[in-house]
Amino acid sequence: MKVSCEITVNLKIPEVEKATTEATRLGLRDTIVAIHGDAVKLSPVLTGHNRRSIASEVSGMGTVIQGQDAEVEKIVRDDKLEAATYSTSGYGGFL
Repeated sequence: MKVSCEITVNLKIPEVEKATTEATRLGLRDTIVAIHGDAVKLSPVLTGHNRRSIASEVSGMGTVIQGQDAEVEKIVRDDKLEAATYSTSGYGGFL
């Protein structure tokens, strides 16, 4: 008795990679929004300038949250999955 079988595999790797990247990017966005909130809440206040100068961005999405005094800076690279929260006050790192 002879049995033959043909198997076709369609992994749809580009579609899965795109969906995974987008889901990761959305997860990064949600995480960086929470981190941004903590950074603003925990920033020492004398004039409030540092709090207003805190911004956050996610690669592929640009600036997600920007304070009133925050200057737009390009910190993350779009060819990677990255996120950043930073202060543009000039002294935020010391605080």
